[in-house]
This record gives sequence, structure tokens and C-alpha cells, in this order.
Amino acid sequence: MRYLLKPIHLRTSVSILVFGLVLCRFSVAQCHTNKEFSAKIAGIKGDSILTAKEKLPALYKVKSQFEKCNLVKDSVFARLLFFISYYEYAANRNYNQCLDYALASIKINTSGRKDCSEFYAMKSYYNVAVFYQRLSLNDNCLAYCDSALQIAVHTPHPDAEAIIRDARLLRTNIYFIKGDFQKYIEESMEGMKFALQKKDSINYLNFLNQKTFSLVLQNKLAEALTDLTAIDNLAKRLNAPDQVAFALKTKAVLYASKKDYSKAYSLYRQRIQSGIAANDYTGVVTDYIDWGNLYLNLQLYKDAQNCFSKASAYAKKNKDAVQLSTIEASIEDCSFKQEKYDEAASHCIKALAYLKLYTGGNILSNPTTAALSMVSDKDLIMTIMRNKAELLLGIFTNTKDVKYLAASIQTALVTDSLINNMRKGQSGEQSKLFWRDKTRSFYARAMEACFLAGDAVHAFFFMEKSRAVLLNDKLTELGAASHLPAMESVKEQSFQINIIAEQQKLSALDDSSKQYFEQQIKMIQAKNEFERYVKSLEQKYPVYYQYKYADEVPSLPALQRYVGINKQSFVHYFITDTAAYLLSITANDTKLIKLSKNDFNAQELVRFLQICSSKDSLNNHYDYFASLSFKLYKKLLSPLQLAKGRVIICQDNYLIPFEALCSDNAGKRFLLYDYSFSYVYSARSLINKSLTSNASRDFLGVAPVSFSPYLNVPDLQESADYLKSAADLYSRTKLLTNSEGSKNNFLRNFPGYAVVNIFSHASADSNNAEPYLYMGDSTLHLSEISLITKPAAQLVVLSACQTNSGKNAFGEGVYSLARGFAAVGIPSVAATLWNSEELSIYSITESFHKNISSGMNKDEALRQAKISFIQSNSNVNLLPYYWANMIIVGNTEPVKLSAKNYFWWWAAGSIVVMILLYVLFIDKKKIAV
Repeated sequence: MRYLLKPIHLRTSVSILVFGLVLCRFSVAQCHTNKEFSAKIAGIKGDSILTAKEKLPALYKVKSQFEKCNLVKDSVFARLLFFISYYEYAANRNYNQCLDYALASIKINTSGRKDCSEFYAMKSYYNVAVFYQRLSLNDNCLAYCDSALQIAVHTPHPDAEAIIRDARLLRTNIYFIKGDFQKYIEESMEGMKFALQKKDSINYLNFLNQKTFSLVLQNKLAEALTDLTAIDNLAKRLNAPDQVAFALKTKAVLYASKKDYSKAYSLYRQRIQSGIAANDYTGVVTDYIDWGNLYLNLQLYKDAQNCFSKASAYAKKNKDAVQLSTIEASIEDCSFKQEKYDEAASHCIKALAYLKLYTGGNILSNPTTAALSMVSDKDLIMTIMRNKAELLLGIFTNTKDVKYLAASIQTALVTDSLINNMRKGQSGEQSKLFWRDKTRSFYARAMEACFLAGDAVHAFFFMEKSRAVLLNDKLTELGAASHLPAMESVKEQSFQINIIAEQQKLSALDDSSKQYFEQQIKMIQAKNEFERYVKSLEQKYPVYYQYKYADEVPSLPALQRYVGINKQSFVHYFITDTAAYLLSITANDTKLIKLSKNDFNAQELVRFLQICSSKDSLNNHYDYFASLSFKLYKKLLSPLQLAKGRVIICQDNYLIPFEALCSDNAGKRFLLYDYSFSYVYSARSLINKSLTSNASRDFLGVAPVSFSPYLNVPDLQESADYLKSAADLYSRTKLLTNSEGSKNNFLRNFPGYAVVNIFSHASADSNNAEPYLYMGDSTLHLSEISLITKPAAQLVVLSACQTNSGKNAFGEGVYSLARGFAAVGIPSVAATLWNSEELSIYSITESFHKNISSGMNKDEALRQAKISFIQSNSNVNLLPYYWANMIIVGNTEPVKLSAKNYFWWWAAGSIVVMILLYVLFIDKKKIAV
């Protein structure tokens, strides 16, 4: 039996083996090549009968077959993933799957393989941007839009053109949501340029409408009116009803800003009628909200409520949670302004609930900061929380229940964190300034809550968070840059040089010319390239990112320690249209005072500065000056009861020389005689570690004396002599006078010196014109100061006119030349407030340097120089016009100079001593013999 079984077993084994080989061959025959899979994918995609839901399982089946065949996951597989991602979105809105497949497709197509498809990488990048936009992850959306654009601009294909257009529109939408209106304009202009190149009039009109709407939101009405005329003409020619409707919205906001309310009402009515006709209920809701808010601002509460009710009816049809939240926030504001606090609280809670922000139905509770940060509409959530803080303050005022006051301060702290995050998400400085202005009223109410609570700690915090934030951002970026490799710093500067060059070309053109638009595009592109580069730095260098976005406010005890060590007092001012808040800080005490509008008028500060800066006004109206000076002293300083000595002033929006105030009504006892004043942008900029490097030399003096004829400014014949006198007080000096006083020489030599003094002219005004300093051959603009890297200067003295003047930005201070030097890390700048009287500024500057070189604190050195000037001149020079012009901005520590170089004196003395000893020795020998 065993013998007979063996052959049977062998035959069975062979049969099984043969069957297996056939089966294997058959199985292999079922696998398609990559080319065949590509055809199958194209067939499914191109089938016009199948719906998106039907195409999806067919594509998944192909994916399964592809994977079973163990084929290389090449561009064909990447295209398959791309279409699965697309149809997951079209059929299911399954964003996790959409993102997973699109990102996997991108990974293959950007792997560097020979068969990669840059074309499908571009399309996938754009789709991912759309997915992130739908998920309200706006920064992610912008990043993937940018990647899509970088490929699309180099891809000659109709689909690439469509992606460029659509990505630009998507980016404009994102920047609008983020409230970055400067970038909103810039993206619109990039879109306009592309539409012009492609002769695409409809999309040119669309982007022009976007740009114009942003101009109106920023209150740039004259420029917007010019654009609206062009929009009307083009829209009629193209018969574009959608763009006409868009322009109606812009006009409505514009006429409301111009206070032509009947025209604005008519335009809103037209917009709503056209929206209903087009079944654009989302637009109808927005228009009713905007119209209602216009009524609300005019205190027409019944009309406002009517608009909000109609908006609510349409929003409920749409089931749009964000719009419903916006409506509830508007109704809350309407109820609050009518002092219906319970109604307002209910609507505030509903507004948060629609955004899925849990408060437990309690107006005292706040959502977590993490939950708030997830809301994509930053303007909406900030409005809700800002109004909530004000509502809680109103309830406290009505009930005197302190738990509402504490909750108001706590809500204000949460809102401040939202403002902080919003600012970080904005790249354009104009947008940041816009929102600084918009949040001003919020900080004013926070200050009121702190005053009522007697809370100096939080009052100091809110004053600091509302003060020179953009300057502090610049200084933080400088600190972060110190953690970059040297090659990156050089590259960063090259980008900045390019931006400044494009800005200056733009400023030289007529803003109505075709060349102006073209140059604007070049400047925008330069800025975009720089922004992309900075984003790459943030990704490559985590420590740089960490330091760049640090936003710590020093604690009140830390400032008290600082002023205690330096034997100084610190005074913060916060001035609004209706009140002024004074906070004095000494080593052991704080004092918080409120002045009502009846007690104090901020325009008196303007008048005081005007009269100080005019010797004729002082001579002809000295009694008025004396009275005003004494009045301001009694309001702004006397109530704080500060000890005589050194005082740091952190002034808000209005900068006056406190040393010119008088403690008597006759105008004889100037505060100069009792106090050494210095000024700072914020406590942060004062006590943070200096960013300057070590100086190799002590004093750099610049005095061009004469200037190129085209500059059209007078010579300063005596400036070189006075500069030399100042330089003689230091060792290791260098003078750039006459032809050596050029811009390039100045920029090249500036970084190595501890003290820098410039005797020249300057120009500044309160409009948008950029301040600049005259060098012998050209001008140095405020923006060009940012090119100075790793300066060693501990003190810059600007002995020129109006070096502390310029455009005033609420909460930021004056955009002056002095601020420009502070923004590159210079810890202290001596600058002027008005046109200088030449001989007096020379004399005071020379005495100032004498005191600085002897080791005095900077504030005391300048005070003594002014007193010496007054005492050594005639009674005419008692007028503040001559001596109060120059002030110290920044820290007041003594300048650390190199030791005097006495080597040759010591050497000569040693030789003399040796000769004497030798002579004495020889003489003694002779006597002994």
C-alpha cells in the first residue's frame, strides 16, 4: 500500500503546482500597466453620466487594484488620489479624507521623481487651500494658495491661469476675514494685473471692486471715489450685474462714512432688492446687518432692530451659524445702548452659542482662549468679546455688584489675547495700524474698569498693551534675528533693501499715472517675496519663531524695581476724547487718577506745543503761555505728588516737553529746575535688554555743512566747528564733514560707535509723507534707517529740526526719525520737537556731550546743559522755544565709553623718569669717586 500511494502523491503535487502556476499567470494577466490605469482613471473622470457619488467607488476600486498589483506609486497613482480627494469633497464634504488624499498626491508629485507631475501638484495645492478655507484654517489656506501660485505662474496652461485667478480671489477673501485690509488691497491689485495681462475685463472689474471696498473700509474715500467711477463705466460696458451689485455695497458704506445717510439707505435698499431677485440670501443677510448697524450708530434703535429681524429670518433659512451669531451680536449692542442689560446679556450668550462657544448660559463666564482662537472670523469674535466686556462694565455701573466689574476686567484680558493673535496674523503695517485705531475704544473701557476697581496692576497691563505695540514687535523681531545664522541676516537685509528701493521709486511717481500702478505691483511683489522668506525662516529656525512672537509685558513689580534702582519715577498717560488716566509708579507706590473731559481737554496739549515752538507767540502772548503751562502742570503732574528728581514720561499720542511746564502762574518757575525728564514709547522698550552690540569707538559726528543744490536747503556753516568741539570731549572719534557727510558714508560708519551726533536738516509733517534726514548728497528716509544692522550706539543725537515729529498713529506714537532709530535697537535718542534755532541747539548739544563724556545719566546731562544755556545767555533765551526743543527718548543710563587712551603720556613719563634716575645714578658714582 505504501508503494502504491507514493506515485499518487507525486501526481497530485505536480497537478497542484501546474494549477498554481496557471493561476499565478492568470492573476498577473489581470494587473494593468500604469498606462492602462491612467486610461481607466480618465474614463471614470470623463464619464458624463456618472454622478460624483457614483464615480467615487469606481475610483476606490481602481486604487485597490493598483495597490494589489504592487506598482510603483508614481504620478498616475498621484492623479488617482487627486480625483478621489476631489470627489470626496464634491460628494461627501469629507474633509479629513479630502486632505489626506490631496496631501498624499502632493507628496508623490513633489518627491523629485522623473515622472512627477508639477501640473497636478499645482491643482492639489489649490484644492488643499480650498479645503482649509472651508475648515476656517486661514493661515493654512494662504500657505497652500501660495504654493499653487508659485507653480501656476510658470505653467503655460489654461487651468494654471484659472488657478492664478481663483487663488488670488481666495486670498483676498481670507485677508478680508483676517482684517488685514492692506494685504486685501495688495492681493486685489495682483489680480488686476493678471486680468489685464489676460485681457480678462470681468475679473479685472471684480478685483477692482475688491480693492475699492477695502479702501472704503479704511476710510480712504477720495481714492475709493475715483475707483468707483471707473467701476461704473466698466460695469455698464460689460453688462455685469454682479459687479454692479458689489459696487452698490461699496457705495453704501462710502456714503455712510460721508454722512450722506439718505443716499446710503437708498443704496442698501437697491442691494437687497437685487439680492432677493438673484436668490443671494447670504448677501441679503449681510446687507441687512450692515444697514441695521448704520441705524444703530445713528441711535435709530427701532429701525436697527427691524433690519436685524429681517436679517435673522433670511439667516435661519440659510442655517448660517456665523451670520446668526453676527445678528445676535448686533442685537446685543442695540439692547446695550438702550440700557436693556438683561436682553443684551441674553443675546451675547446666544451669539457665542451659535459659534459653539460654551459659557453655561452665564454672562460672567468666558469660553477658553483655545476655543476662541478656533473661530475664523476674527472681527466677529473680537466684537462679541469686546461688547461683552463693555456690557459687564455697564451692569456693574447699574448694579454696583463688584462681580461684574471683576468679570469685565477678566473678559477684557481674554479679548486682549484675541487682539494679540489677530495682530500676529497680519503682515501689513497699515492693517495693524487700522486695527490699533479700531481697538482704541476697547482699551479705554478696560482702563475705566481698572480705575473703578482701583486696580493699578491691570491698568498698567492695558496701558502697555495699547502702547507702541508695533514698535515692540519690531524690537522683538530684532531679538529673534540674533538667533539666525549670519548668511540669513544678510539675505534678509537684501530683501529689505529691495522693498525700500521699490517704495522710493513709487513715491517719485504721480499716483494717477499708469506707471504708478505698475510700480505698486513691483513693490507688492517685493514685499510678498520678503514675507515668503520670513515664513521660511520661521519654519527652519524654531528658536527664531519662538522669540519673534514673544509678547510679554513686564510686570508692575519689575518696573518698580527698575525705577527704584535708578531713583526715578514713571508716569503712564492714557488720553481719550472723554477722559484721561494718569498712573504714577515709584519704587514703593502707585497712584491711578482719572480726569474727566470737564477737567482736562487734550487740545490744550496741542496748543501748548504750538506756542512753545513759536518765539513770536511766546514773546507776544507770554501771559497766556504761563497760564496754560501752569494749568497743565496742575492737571497732569501735580496730583501725582512726585518727589523732585528724575521722571520718565510715557505720553499717549501727544508729546510735549514737560520741562517747559511751570509750577507758578507767572511762568517763572519751569519744571526744568526741579525735574530731569525723559520720555519712552513704553515700559517694555525701556527695561528690555538692549540689542546693541559692543562699540569699537566712542564718537561719530556727521555734519555735511553744505548740501547738493537739488536738495534746496541752506548751508550750516558753523556745524562742523561745533561738531569738532563735541568730538574733542571723547577719544576714538571720527568726523564726517563736508563732502564726507554722505548717506553711504553715514550708513557704513554708523554701526561701530557708542555715540552718534548728526548736525543737519530734517523734514517731517503730520501727513503720510515719510520723514527724512538730509545728508550732503541725498536724503536718508525713515524706512532706510531699518537697513542699519547690529548698531553699537547707546545714544544718537539728532541736532536737526523736527527729528521727533511726524505722522501720529493712535497708540503707537509719532512715526519720527527718532522712532526709526529706536526701531533698530538704539536704546536712547536725543531729538527735537520743532524747527531748531541753530546757535542754541549747537550750544546745548556741546554742553550735553560734555556732561555725557563725564559719565552723567543722559536725562541729567541734558537738563544741566539746558540750565547752563539759560544761565549763560540773555533773558530772551529764557523762552522755552530756545531750550525745550530737544528731549531724551529711551533709557537714561550713562554711556559706556572706552577708557581714555593715555599710552603715549605714560610712555613719555616713563622715559623722563628713567633719564632722571640715570642722571642721578651717574652723579652719585662721580661723588663716590
